[in-house]
Amino acid sequence: PLVVSDRAALAEILQGAKGDAEFRKWMTELRRELHQKPELMYKEFETSKVVQRELAALGVSFTAGIGGTGVVGVIGSGEAPVVALRADMDALLLDEEA
Repeated sequence: PLVVSDRAALAEILQGAKGDAEFRKWMTELRRELHQKPELMYKEFETSKVVQRELAALGVSFTAGIGGTGVVGVIGSGEAPVVALRADMDALLLDEEA
């Protein structure tokens, strides 16, 4: 798993990513892929697969199938300090008037 135990090291990684053209390209392509096939709540099967694929590619351990389509990734050792992040991956149903 990806382990970043030093706050300064994490800050350096995040700061470096801001100016990294390859990282920006990856993030843009991933965002576009996710937005091409929006899935409603409890039906995010393809979205879940994309999240699992990307976590695996990054070497992040994860558990899939939480609540059906949820994915829980674990970064670090699990020892304090611990930070939990949550993100929704379902699309909102909108009626477009165009």
